[in-house]
Amino acid sequence: MGCGFSRNHATQTRITSFDRELLDLKVQRDNLQQYEQRLKDSLTKYYELARRLVTQKERERALVVLKVKHALQKSIEQAQNMRFNLEQVLSEIELKQLEADYVQKLKTGTKLLRDIQKNLSIDEIEHLLAETKEAMEFQNQVAQVLGDYSLVEPDEECEEELQKIETEMFPSVPKRSKETDHSTMEKKKTDTKESNGEGHVLPLPA
Repeated sequence: MGCGFSRNHATQTRITSFDRELLDLKVQRDNLQQYEQRLKDSLTKYYELARRLVTQKERERALVVLKVKHALQKSIEQAQNMRFNLEQVLSEIELKQLEADYVQKLKTGTKLLRDIQKNLSIDEIEHLLAETKEAMEFQNQVAQVLGDYSLVEPDEECEEELQKIETEMFPSVPKRSKETDHSTMEKKKTDTKESNGEGHVLPLPA
């Protein structure tokens, strides 16, 4: 337990140290940039001073000022080179950080993929596909059987079955034959014609 805590503490310290060193590099870069700007400002001042001395006929003093100006120019070039090197180092560090983050994400994705593959074995997939195929074949067979089977019964059998049901439910109602039903229909047609002016309307039998 103590070893684990020490290991975690060391990792945390190592990360903090890295961040601190990275910050120091950035501060150094910014300091060099500020130093360059100060030298450039001084360079402009020395150049203006040399011009004024030449105007005042003080050539020797103007020459000394120009020598200082050239020295400042070399210092500026050195500072620029140093800052350029720091910029390259910082760019490389940022790139390596991105690469490290990419590798870590790739490891995580690979682990997740392996976990998924463990839960779905080839045998299990083949078993599921076989069951699905059997279920579809059974469904097709059922549909074919139902399609071949006719649910329509002959009209006479249906009429007889209906009369049987009526007799069971209403025993007092007399059974009506086909001839009676036919006569009733003819009677209704005749009455309809008479009501349209083709004859007198006769009362229907009770």
